Amino acid sequence: MFKIITVFIIGFCLHIGTLAAQEFNNSLLWKISGNGLTTPSYIFGTIHMIAQKDFVVQPEVDSVFNLAGKACFELKMDDISMLATYNKWLTLPDGKTLKDYCTETEFIQLKQYLQDSLQTDIQTIINQKPFVIYQMQSTNFIKDEMASFELYFVQNCIQKGKPIGGLEKLETQLAVFDEIPYEEQIDWVVESINQSDSSYRYYDTLIHYYLKADLLNLSRYIKESDEEFKKYGPLMLDNRNINWIPVIEEQIKLQSTFIAVGAGHLVGEKGILQLLHNQGYVISPIQ
Repeated sequence: MFKIITVFIIGFCLHIGTLAAQEFNNSLLWKISGNGLTTPSYIFGTIHMIAQKDFVVQPEVDSVFNLAGKACFELKMDDISMLATYNKWLTLPDGKTLKDYCTETEFIQLKQYLQDSLQTDIQTIINQKPFVIYQMQSTNFIKDEMASFELYFVQNCIQKGKPIGGLEKLETQLAVFDEIPYEEQIDWVVESINQSDSSYRYYDTLIHYYLKADLLNLSRYIKESDEEFKKYGPLMLDNRNINWIPVIEEQIKLQSTFIAVGAGHLVGEKGILQLLHNQGYVISPIQ
C-alpha cells in the first residue's frame, strides 16, 4: 500500500519516455521555451513531504522562481475553500464506516495500529475514508521535522505578491481515490502495517533518488517494486498529466510561469515533459 500511496502523495513515476533517457538524470528543474512563447517558463519537480534536514532549494530554483510572473501548483494553494471541500469529501458514503470495508481481523489490526503507533482512537475516524489513514501513515514515516517545497514557494508568493494558480481542482485530485475500491485500500493499509520495515526502506530509497535528482533510477525502482502501481498508475499520474497540459499551455502563453508539481509527473511517455515536447515546446534541463 505505502508504495502506491507514496506515488500519489509524493508524486513519482513509472515509465521512461521518448525524450533522451539521459536527460532525465540529475535535473529537477526544466525550462519551457519555443513554440511561440515570448518568455520562457519553468517546471520544478517537488516531493510533497520531506524531512527538514533534507530540504534544500538550490539557488537556480530560487532564481527562476523570482523571474516568473506567476507560480502554479497542482492545486491553487491559496484557495481557502479547499479545507471545507476536503472535509466534506472525507466522509464515507451512505452512512458506512471503516468496519464495513474490513474483515474482522483487519479491523482489529487497524484499531491496534492507530492506538499504538498514531495515538488515535479509531472511533474518531470511523466514518472517514481510508485516505485519512494514508495521510497519518505518511507523516509518520518522517521522524524529523517536516518541510514542504509547496509551502516554501507559496510563502514566497505571498511575500512577493506573486499570483498563484492551480492545474486541477481538489475535487478532481481526491476523486482518484473514489475510483479504487475501499476494500482494496484497506488491504493496502493493513499490508503496510504488517510490512512496516519494508515500507520505511522503500521511502528512504525514494528520498535517496530524489535528492540525487535521479529521475531515471527513481522510475525504474518504482516499476520493479510495485505491482499495484501498474494497475493504478495511469489513474494517479497519466490521466492527470494529460488534463494538465491545456492548463499549462494557457498559463505559459500569458506570462512566464513557475510550475511546481510532484517529480513523478515529469517523466514518461505521458509525463508532462514529454507531452509538452509533443506540443512543440523546447524542454531543457537546468542544472
